[in-house]
Amino acid sequence: MSWAMHDVCDYRRIHPNGRLMTDEPHRRWIMKKLLIATLVAIALVASACSIDVEANPDGSLTVTSHIEEQRLQQTLDRTITDPNVEDLTVEFFDGYVMVEGTGLDKNTGKVATTEFRAELSVLDGHLEVEISEALYNGNEIPQWIVEVWNESLARNLEREGRKNPDSTLTSVEVTDTDITMEWHVETEASKG
Repeated sequence: MSWAMHDVCDYRRIHPNGRLMTDEPHRRWIMKKLLIATLVAIALVASACSIDVEANPDGSLTVTSHIEEQRLQQTLDRTITDPNVEDLTVEFFDGYVMVEGTGLDKNTGKVATTEFRAELSVLDGHLEVEISEALYNGNEIPQWIVEVWNESLARNLEREGRKNPDSTLTSVEVTDTDITMEWHVETEASKG
């Protein structure tokens, strides 16, 4: 990351595409990178999670996957390479996941934190994510950013979980030990 001196002598970040970033765009950029890294980590975990497959009488399949907190945490630790996020933690609770990232803000030299709560549900066969309690250094993250995160997280989690285009998400549950997703998969026999 390079630095530039603005004509009023305040330091601003230069985005990798060369644009100067004021504090607010820089925060958005950091939050976006944190969310993307979290999505990548969850997607990697979803593809490496334990899976149970059960045949149904009509020839379709019920596929159940389990993602454990430890597996998600290990993947996040390997995935996050943002120098502003030195420590990222994930904690599962009954009904939701808490994500918190901390790191040294290169502009201020102070520790910066980003945290949010994510609740997962199913609506019309699709994964829904509701992010709440989203904070950056104790300040509420703007609602429009949270709405983008909700949509991105749901889309990417569902895309990773849906290995078969003929599958429909039927349930998702977060407990204090894992995330369980259940899919109904149509086969040639069940389409019959």
